[in-house]
Amino acid sequence: MKVLEMNVEMVSDLIGAHTTTLVFANTRKMTETLVQKLRPYLGDLVAGHHGSMDKRISLDVERKLKLGHLRAVVTSSSLEMGIDIGSVDMVIQIGSPGDIATALQRIGRAGHHVGGIPRARFLPTSVDDLIELAALQAAIQTGDMDMLDFPQNCLDVLAQFLIGLVIINERDIDEAFEVVTSTWSYRNLGYDDFIEVIDMLEEESRVWVGLGRELPTAREVTQG
Repeated sequence: MKVLEMNVEMVSDLIGAHTTTLVFANTRKMTETLVQKLRPYLGDLVAGHHGSMDKRISLDVERKLKLGHLRAVVTSSSLEMGIDIGSVDMVIQIGSPGDIATALQRIGRAGHHVGGIPRARFLPTSVDDLIELAALQAAIQTGDMDMLDFPQNCLDVLAQFLIGLVIINERDIDEAFEVVTSTWSYRNLGYDDFIEVIDMLEEESRVWVGLGRELPTAREVTQG
């Protein structure tokens, strides 16, 4: 028996033991497959929900979920945040969610009310999933979180920011540099790199440098 078939039977049993269950799959295809495989067990009491659905259908699923007309909804990530359904008392994750933050967010969808206790089951679909889920569970239990890596001194983003900065008001170049370097990601930006970006934008007629080393607005340049 395939792992997916085994998971479907376990998912059906878990749904039957709880009031309302959210089942998270990692792809739209897996979401639709699980819904079809759960239909023989649950009939119309199970539905799918993902971002590619027609808006009217997804809203109808959300309405039925809130009213308690569904025992389970299988979703990719579209119900990870947003509407709160107090009756959800179990979350099932099929496969690995990929990172700790996503896992915690999904677990928190169950028992999301005063005094509620989040409950979740993680069901691997492969050996790789099993290893990753074991590491993820250990990290959650010890309070470890994913390491975040913030990009530094991205000059393409800086160029877009400078264009937006002078849409309405002119800016002194040194003042603009202070604004940019006051942010964490650009705190170590070199002044020469900053000027090179301005020179590049001026060559492409995206910004203009005035005689007083200010960056006038496009409106001022065209009217001048």
